[in-house]
Amino acid sequence: MWSDQNSLQVLHQGVISSLVDNVGAAALVTVDGRVRVSVDLNVSYTSSAHIDDEIEVDAMVSKYTTSIGVVIVKLTNKRTGELVAEGRHTMYFPASKL
Repeated sequence: MWSDQNSLQVLHQGVISSLVDNVGAAALVTVDGRVRVSVDLNVSYTSSAHIDDEIEVDAMVSKYTTSIGVVIVKLTNKRTGELVAEGRHTMYFPASKL
């Protein structure tokens, strides 16, 4: 069974990666509402967060063209101010609807 915390009782890396994926996609949808396909997802984990920590998630579209979009997503622990993870999500805009 998959859990939201790992064996060290901190937020699971898969949960963080999923947040980068979903928040990155949502950020690009706000630009023009187009359907996209993920082509790259990279996450650097820089500190840990416990399940009850409040995490601030920021997304910034860093590149946007007619065919590709790149979003930088940062997760910060609100209590400590530490960067928990930073991800880059790259999505392709297909010419036709999927």
